[in-house]
Amino acid sequence: MTGLHNVFLSYARKDAAHADKLRRLLNARRDVRLLSTDDLSGGQNWQAKLKDALVKSDLFVLMVSPDSLTSPWVVQELGAAWALEKPILVVVAGTTLPMRLPVELERRQFARIRDFRKPEDFDRWLERSGEALAA
Repeated sequence: MTGLHNVFLSYARKDAAHADKLRRLLNARRDVRLLSTDDLSGGQNWQAKLKDALVKSDLFVLMVSPDSLTSPWVVQELGAAWALEKPILVVVAGTTLPMRLPVELERRQFARIRDFRKPEDFDRWLERSGEALAA
């Protein structure tokens, strides 16, 4: 990946611990700006902020788990990413892949969060994935 990339991270709230690890790895990179709705305060229009973050993103990272695939918000975010033709990278949250993936996701390479034992592992995967997306 070259240049600064706006990354949207989509995950189920039940996967927050895995998402935090991935967020730390993304934030450690100088070429990534993580777009998020986590900093919303009461009274803000979170749907507008969510839409804005998705539109501004260059890359959509989906944390897949049984919980994420049944989360209406994650499914909505994924649908928006497809509609906006965003590059999608898939990271599996737990140790097992969910039984039924959406057809579009079945054809994608994915990584498991447990494979990122050190930041360099994540960096290598992200670089390889970025090259594949650019090709």
